[in-house]
Amino acid sequence: MTNRQALLIADSTFQRMGVVPGILEAIIVQGSDTEAYKNLPALKETLNKTRAKFADVTKELVLEHERQIALNGGRVSMFMEDELQLQKKLNLKTDMCIQ
Repeated sequence: MTNRQALLIADSTFQRMGVVPGILEAIIVQGSDTEAYKNLPALKETLNKTRAKFADVTKELVLEHERQIALNGGRVSMFMEDELQLQKKLNLKTDMCIQ
């Protein structure tokens, strides 16, 4: 059992609201307009219609989240500020293996 799995089981058992952190789906697109779409399915629909390029990075993001939990003593917050200051910037290609 990984650290993350143990954390999720503990959270689902002991957390009052019965919710656990998780990544359902993640994509990466070129641009910076984050408020034009209400949700990910709407964005993906538009990208498919316009044939704009995007990449599904769910697997890589989940793996990075696992790595962050292991490095940060079980804290589930991804990209902790103190950790990022030590490592400077996170590189999508070399650190997260996103091509």
